[in-house]
Amino acid sequence: YAQGESFGSNFKLYVLQRGMCTRQNRSGGVGIRQAGLVWGDEHLLLNLWWLLIPNTARAFSFSEVTCLAREVFEEVCDLHPESRAKVRYYYCWFALVRGIIYEANRRIEENKSKLRKQVVTEEIRSEASDDEHVQQIQRAVRDSQRRLDGNGPKFQRSDTQRTPVSPGRSPSRMMTKS
Repeated sequence: YAQGESFGSNFKLYVLQRGMCTRQNRSGGVGIRQAGLVWGDEHLLLNLWWLLIPNTARAFSFSEVTCLAREVFEEVCDLHPESRAKVRYYYCWFALVRGIIYEANRRIEENKSKLRKQVVTEEIRSEASDDEHVQQIQRAVRDSQRRLDGNGPKFQRSDTQRTPVSPGRSPSRMMTKS
């Protein structure tokens, strides 16, 4: 493959003979691979797409790659039945490992989703408490306006405190403590 060329398809095993290429890691990052790297072995054994890691790569420099298709691998396995137990072992191993990775990623996404919902709920609660605060301020403003208009309870002003005035008592008869 020429420099910058993309290659790779599902259900094939690849062996990088010469050159360098970039390939996506299991964690989603991209890494530079050198001669001798083998990838796609799980593609020869597993059938479920969600257990497979993308098999594509990009040539970083001129690269020589050997490829083994799944059909050819199955023919070789049929010619060598004595290897069936070992192939079955690796099939189970890949299924277990990829299943654990799949489930872990699913739970991470589920937890992220729950966390997003929790953050949104907290924001709504925060906005609600802000609304309550605004309502309290609006009530205080209305009460202040009523007092100024004479419709609410009246206060006798002294130097240190405000004392409510009862309707039956006059402000002159009230004594305030200093």
